[in-house]
Amino acid sequence: MAYRILIFSVTCLISSIVVYSDHYTHNLNMMTRLHNQINISFLEIYSTLRRVKVVFANATSINKNKLKLISNHNDVTLLINNNKSNIPDIFLPLEKIRKTLNKVSGNNTHLLSIIQIHGEYGYFTPYKPHYKYILNDLAQNPENFNILSNYNLTDNFCTSLSSGDIRTSEVYNEKYSNKKMISIFMPIFANQHVVALAVVDLNSNFISSQVDSFNKENDTNFKLSKNTGKPLNIPFTTTQEYIDSPAITKDTVFHFLLCFVFSTLSTIIFDSYTKIKSVAFRDKLTGLHNRYYFQHKQRKLAHQCYTVILIDIDNFKSINDNYGHDTGDKILCGMVSAARNYVRKDDLFIRWGGEEFLILLYTNNINIVSERAEQIRSTIAKTPISGLNITASIELSTCSHQPFDITFNQADIALYQSKAQGKNKVTLFK
Repeated sequence: MAYRILIFSVTCLISSIVVYSDHYTHNLNMMTRLHNQINISFLEIYSTLRRVKVVFANATSINKNKLKLISNHNDVTLLINNNKSNIPDIFLPLEKIRKTLNKVSGNNTHLLSIIQIHGEYGYFTPYKPHYKYILNDLAQNPENFNILSNYNLTDNFCTSLSSGDIRTSEVYNEKYSNKKMISIFMPIFANQHVVALAVVDLNSNFISSQVDSFNKENDTNFKLSKNTGKPLNIPFTTTQEYIDSPAITKDTVFHFLLCFVFSTLSTIIFDSYTKIKSVAFRDKLTGLHNRYYFQHKQRKLAHQCYTVILIDIDNFKSINDNYGHDTGDKILCGMVSAARNYVRKDDLFIRWGGEEFLILLYTNNINIVSERAEQIRSTIAKTPISGLNITASIELSTCSHQPFDITFNQADIALYQSKAQGKNKVTLFK
């Protein structure tokens, strides 16, 4: 029972380690792919948003006589508070940039806007009625334009070249719509001073939707976390988010269930192999190991000192002929029982064939071996079996750095000598 538990435990442990290592490596690779995918999506948005600077710098001014408080061109709306500033004509470019932003963000762009820092005008795509309140509030209270300081954006053009010109906010509730969103801010410079602010509002689930989509496509189980897992390290963000994977998923349960099944099957197979091996290497009648077992062990005898004791039951053929094979079988088992008392745990006790038995002792001390052999012979002679007094001839041969076959043949020669001298004797090969 103990070895079954050991085999099961070791197999389960090894297979679990292999499965966990494979799962961990796969998880790490997939997490890196998702990390890169999210970062690239933000970088594409930043790159697209920076086109606004080029558009703004190269735009012509709109004729003030043609200005209305609200002007529309397709999906782009210009909202005006006063006519003090020159207003760039960027309807068409903003429309194209908005479409590109929507594409690279996976239709998660809620708004693209260009707001003059004093609230004098603002471009919005698409336009919502509450945007005029944002512009009016900025026009009436210019000190409310604190986005630059809040997000560590500089109003100095030269400094912005080294510190970065874009910042991405945390998820927040927009004041007027009360919708959760993420905003990306970029100051627009003219003559090295900030004149406007470009803003992209993204749906708050912009990142989580990418995670969900990735999980669906790749059969993974990642989730966003505030403090555990692999950091996203999105450039120009004000907060850090993490990609994490739950410790237990349906995949891990399946994998460890597979390990359990594999370990169980391995234990059953090993147990079956052990039983088959035991049957193949055991003598069914006496329970001793047989010659096949000895041949399996024989290679370990090289360079060892040992002695062969060969036991042969005297007149066994006559016993079989006169009393039957059942009695003969009892004689064999009784002889084994009598001799077993003098066989140590590390000795080999083999039924060699028929009425012949072999005991191999790992010593070449002839005095010890002779005494042991005599005790076996004497016990057999004094112990009636099935009402019959039996005797055995015992032969000894000590190995002197020679192959086993030679040592066995020497013991066999001593057997014939013992039989010739009247049987029931212990004979040493000389």
